[in-house]
Amino acid sequence: MHNKIINVKEKSRLDKYLVSLLKISRTKASQLIRLKQIYVNNVRINKPSFLLKQNDEIKIINNDKGKQIDVNLKPCKEKLDIIYEDQHLLVINKPKNVLVHPTKFNEKNTIANRLINYLGNFSNDKIRPGIVHRLDKNTTGLLVVAKDLKTLVALKKQIDEKTMLRKYICLCHNHFATKKIIINQAIDHDRKKKTIKMVVSSAKKAKKAITEIVVLKNLKNNLSLVECTLYTGRTHQIRVHLKSINHCVYNDDLYGKVEDKKKYGQFLHAYKMSFIHPWTKKIMNFTIRPDTIFSKKIKNLE
Repeated sequence: MHNKIINVKEKSRLDKYLVSLLKISRTKASQLIRLKQIYVNNVRINKPSFLLKQNDEIKIINNDKGKQIDVNLKPCKEKLDIIYEDQHLLVINKPKNVLVHPTKFNEKNTIANRLINYLGNFSNDKIRPGIVHRLDKNTTGLLVVAKDLKTLVALKKQIDEKTMLRKYICLCHNHFATKKIIINQAIDHDRKKKTIKMVVSSAKKAKKAITEIVVLKNLKNNLSLVECTLYTGRTHQIRVHLKSINHCVYNDDLYGKVEDKKKYGQFLHAYKMSFIHPWTKKIMNFTIRPDTIFSKKIKNLE
């Protein structure tokens, strides 16, 4: 979309129009607006609720580089770590330090770019082709990707209806007094920060978030290995919820502090997933171990 102005065809809220236009989530659209990347009639807009009129002109700007974001994904030939594939979907193991879909900081080597190269762009989704859900850049593990629109819609519905099981293992600070905790605290953007950071919040706009924490092991150095089950899928949900109860994810540079000099990032891994196959109706179960660095860290702390 280089040097192209988008002409508004109908009246709408700005965030809703961006969702329809770019085929992105409402959260992603709001992020673009808050990051001051959206201009309407050459005026920068910072409110998702801004009302568009017919024939208004929208520009999407990359603030850091001073040029427009290219929402047409370019194929990247980096390999995908595919652990299952059939004609309707595939399940991949996302590696460390790789974004799931493009941001203003990286538009070339994301999971989405790799999928465009591997699958093509079946859904005409120029931001997240076939991607059902996401993982943070430095979170590793299981992702399910749809190959057709029916599968995509069906899998997203399972997430919305909380019938898709997603479990993580996590290394976090401090030992727990109980073996199981359910954290039910809404999450909202930290309005004090210019970067994307979330906080637990009682504000009306905060979104419901539920995480179940099961303690697997108490480890050395006052660290714990826990299993986290997501019942909702908010941005940074596990990291924010653990911080809220004084159990920050180990080595989390955004919600805790860096303690591992290898620049590994947070020790958080999506290790288990279960869902109903949209076509065969069979229950699909997947489990994958964390990478070598994560596994060795646990062993050294036992």
